[in-house]
Amino acid sequence: MGNYSRRMIWFSVLTALFSCPLVVTELLIIHASSESKEYWVPREHVTLGVQDTDTIKYLVEQLCTIFHRSRKMALHKENYPCRSRSNALMLFNPATKAEYRFINSTLNDYKIKNGTRLYLYYS
Repeated sequence: MGNYSRRMIWFSVLTALFSCPLVVTELLIIHASSESKEYWVPREHVTLGVQDTDTIKYLVEQLCTIFHRSRKMALHKENYPCRSRSNALMLFNPATKAEYRFINSTLNDYKIKNGTRLYLYYS
């Protein structure tokens, strides 16, 4: 009886896996740094795995949260600008000299690929 129940559980898992529609997106590894432009400590680095269907807005939020948690960014009397000042945040691609603002376009739309190096600025 124990063997039968294991087979039923395994079958249920396989059924659940194959009944879901598959959405294939590329996993991108973004190498980001924060730069000292106002209150920020320079050369704070993070590597983040995201999907090519994720938006610039999502990426900025994720990076902002990670940098905020590091607490090294709290040089100013105000809290590190994250959700409250998200419109002032910008990503900069040094290779293409492109600036990405807090927008809903996807990483794929901007041809941001695996290994892209970006800087997060507070402008």
